[in-house]
Amino acid sequence: MGERHEQQPPAKLFFAIMAADRALLEECERDLAALYGPTDLRGDVFSFDPFTDYYAREFGTGLVKRIVSVEPLISAEELVDVKIRTNEMEWDFAARVGEGAPAQGRGGAQQPRRVANIDPGYLNLSKVVLASTKDHWHRLYVGRGIFEEITLSYRRGEGGFCPMQWTYPDYKAPERIAFFHRLRERYQAQLARP
Repeated sequence: MGERHEQQPPAKLFFAIMAADRALLEECERDLAALYGPTDLRGDVFSFDPFTDYYAREFGTGLVKRIVSVEPLISAEELVDVKIRTNEMEWDFAARVGEGAPAQGRGGAQQPRRVANIDPGYLNLSKVVLASTKDHWHRLYVGRGIFEEITLSYRRGEGGFCPMQWTYPDYKAPERIAFFHRLRERYQAQLARP
């Protein structure tokens, strides 16, 4: 019989931020840093349009995206609260700077059109995990309307982080894989501190 270990090492929190312009990315990053701690690693800003048109109807085209991590480590269980809060932030941004046709909200109510998408996740030594409000066959329900999925697994014998069958195309890109390798090194260094 296996032994339970209730105390798990903390995880490295990161955010994938997507918006129509860099200024809004930076504003999102500032707000996230105010809530969760200073940014300690920034990925490059990249064009999201070549990866999918999934968001085009809601956001339009010309979307840019960046992944950033924050310095403080979290318990993996906290990702549920973080996802709920980032969803609230998205609607706050929509109310402040949203333009264009309103979006259909819960119960059919009209809401401002979203202008930013903020997807939180965490990294530990073995994987990259993303949070979602949408159920799917590869996601596990973790409570309070939130699901989680492993999107990259760390396999030492295969060169490090490897995508899963369901991994989003932008997370499969070599630049994002390289970012998560750098983030894992930073995380390891944080774990090694006394």
